[in-house]
Amino acid sequence: MKPGPGPLADEPGFVLHSRPWRETSLIVELFLRDRGRLSAVAAGARRPTSALRPVLLQFQPIAFRLSGRNELRTLTRAEWQGGMAVPSGRALLFGFYLNELVMRLLAREDPHPQLFDAYTSALHQLGGQGRMNASCAASNGCCCRKSASARSGGRSSGCRCSRHATTG
Repeated sequence: MKPGPGPLADEPGFVLHSRPWRETSLIVELFLRDRGRLSAVAAGARRPTSALRPVLLQFQPIAFRLSGRNELRTLTRAEWQGGMAVPSGRALLFGFYLNELVMRLLAREDPHPQLFDAYTSALHQLGGQGRMNASCAASNGCCCRKSASARSGGRSSGCRCSRHATTG
């Protein structure tokens, strides 16, 4: 596939995966709304004082600025857009699986704006499940057990949902 144009304006996207490269850099797989999946080098991102280090998080909306015309771009700026809960527990595993599917099934630089919107919606839902599980744990019991107990006149029939495999 022919590489796209050079510098990109700030584009919304997500980090799908990152891996160390050389001494202080990272290679990050990005999913951008208007560009699709891209790879980029984040030079110096592993340094403790790097401005990129705290921003390049999975499952968080980020505005990226990239430069270069090759298949491996250079990440020049990343700004956290905020406002999304991080998945936890089983939802976190589903989030990692979702990232793997996007990485393996999308061709490089093949934009899919509708898929990007669906991915964003899925991350919002996965983040919401993490908050629900935390609220169950904070209330000293399973929300499903409490609702089942209320339906059965006070008898606890155990947890019926797949989220709480250890209660019951």
